[in-house]
Amino acid sequence: FIGALLSLKPYGDRSSQIKFNIVNNASNLDCRYDAVIARLLYCNNSSVTSAVNASGVSYDKIVVIVDSADYGGSGGSVAVGYNGSEMERLMNHELGHTLSGLLDEYQLYNSNGIIDSQTHSLFGSRGNCYAGSPPTSDWSGIALNSYVTSCNYPNWYRSSPTSIMLDLKSFFFNTVSQRKINDEI
Repeated sequence: FIGALLSLKPYGDRSSQIKFNIVNNASNLDCRYDAVIARLLYCNNSSVTSAVNASGVSYDKIVVIVDSADYGGSGGSVAVGYNGSEMERLMNHELGHTLSGLLDEYQLYNSNGIIDSQTHSLFGSRGNCYAGSPPTSDWSGIALNSYVTSCNYPNWYRSSPTSIMLDLKSFFFNTVSQRKINDEI
């Protein structure tokens, strides 16, 4: 996972500013797959934080790799992913949520989102989904023909035809997402 992370921009360019600590954990972190959304894998954040704190390592963000071959993951205060064939790409996607508040760039909801001419992220504004009529000044330098609908909502825009926040087959972050990650690093 670390090698895959550092192979992506902007992480590789900023590798001297990133420190990794690995905690091998055998305690129960209450990790489970959601009963409704089968691919949603999450852990008890309190148990995870307690285990990391007990290990004595310092951290800004926590990533949990669950020993399971069944596809799944989530991002939030803790990034979680399975240990299967797409783990490296999935974990980069989930860390995008956790580190930078990046939203999923695929259509998550069937109904339209609010139109407020703002870019959105999990942390509020200045994000990777735009709820308005293009262009937006938050995405300076992004060509108008790069805006594509269906970023979280059918009527919101993403800034490129593809990226790892849209599809795990795209093993890169688009320019807007790279800017957001750079801001957080």
